[in-house]
Amino acid sequence: KEIHNSGDTSLLVELIFSTTGNLTWLGEMSEMVFCLADFWAGRVVNGSISNVVGPDEFAKGRLYSGVTDNPYTNLVARRSLEFAVKTGELLKLPTNEEDWRRVAGSIKILFDEAS
Repeated sequence: KEIHNSGDTSLLVELIFSTTGNLTWLGEMSEMVFCLADFWAGRVVNGSISNVVGPDEFAKGRLYSGVTDNPYTNLVARRSLEFAVKTGELLKLPTNEEDWRRVAGSIKILFDEAS
C-alpha cells in the first residue's frame, strides 16, 4: 500500500523533464505518465486517498499503515495529475485532462498550522 511510490515515479519524470526540456524523451514517457494519472484518478474518492502507507512508514516506531489523506501521498498524487495534464498539453496529445484536473483540485492536503 505504499502507493506514494507511483507518485514518486511521476515526480522523477517531471524533474528530469524540467531539467532537460527534452520533449522527445517526455514523449517516450508519456504513456506511463498518463497511466499513473489514471491510477490516481481511480484512487481518489471524495478528495481523499485511503488505506495508504506514507514514506515515513516507521515514524512512530512501528509500521504505520492504513492512513487516510497522508499529506505526502496526496501531494504527489495531485502533482502527478497536474503533470499529466501539462504533458498532454506540451505534446498535443489527447488525454483525460478534464477528469485529471477535477480530481487534482479535489484532493485534500492536510496541514497543521500550529506546527
